[in-house]
Amino acid sequence: MLEGFTTVIVGFFIFCLYRQDLIKNRTYYYATFACLLGIILFNVFFYFMAGVTGQGFCAVALGILHAGALILTMAYVGGLGIKQIGFEVITAAKDLRSEGEDKKPVIVPLTREQPKPKDAYVEEAKDQAAKPRIVIELPKKPDDKGVLPLE
Repeated sequence: MLEGFTTVIVGFFIFCLYRQDLIKNRTYYYATFACLLGIILFNVFFYFMAGVTGQGFCAVALGILHAGALILTMAYVGGLGIKQIGFEVITAAKDLRSEGEDKKPVIVPLTREQPKPKDAYVEEAKDQAAKPRIVIELPKKPDDKGVLPLE
């Protein structure tokens, strides 16, 4: 069924036996081994039940085990957990669906005037801070109570 795919996963699994430094998570590595054993078992049942209705069940089980082995291989080599891989897949799907809509909009002036460079705003702020502040105090009248007349 998916013999070539199984061969690649088994080949990489055996290569990781040789290069132990590639394995970041041993639990997922052994779970991948269990998936590969299940693939071999259901592959035998698939050919054993040729023409029987159980062959469809074996085909579905093989597909699920292949998907599980691939995801677990990503987990034990990448060092990520299953939840983290799921989050990354969901984030990637949202990015593909939005097609970059969540990027900041670019504002184009209608007067064809070039915007000021960022440094100009900093210099303006420094100039405003450097100018002395003029405070004008108005003299108060002695009868001023600070209340507005109602008439």
